[in-house]
Amino acid sequence: MRVKSPITLTDQQEAFARSLESSGQDSGVGSVLQEGLKALRLKAEDETFQTQGFGEFLEHRLKGPVVSTTEMRKPIDAMIERKRLSLSNQLPPQAVEMDTSAFAYFHEILRSMTDNSASGVDNSVGCRV
Repeated sequence: MRVKSPITLTDQQEAFARSLESSGQDSGVGSVLQEGLKALRLKAEDETFQTQGFGEFLEHRLKGPVVSTTEMRKPIDAMIERKRLSLSNQLPPQAVEMDTSAFAYFHEILRSMTDNSASGVDNSVGCRV
């Protein structure tokens, strides 16, 4: 079903629509407007789909397994050590010293976060993997 609807365009909008018509890209101003509305509808549908998909992803993650911070500490420590070693083989000694101090700083923060006696943090609370 088609509905005729009076609309008002700015001079620039009309000039653009007419240029598309005269170049043969569209058959008229009405066609240009239909294509524009179709593009907006597809964009809105895509955004809705992405939002729904993200919500489903979050629900799936919330139902997944929980790894305590204590359990997560070993793979994180190993990852940091591997990165530190790979950088120490590629960088000049000054950069390795800087990397080592940054590594030590991060490592200390991680340990303080997972140390019950030092911070009073409950290690039963973990992160989802």
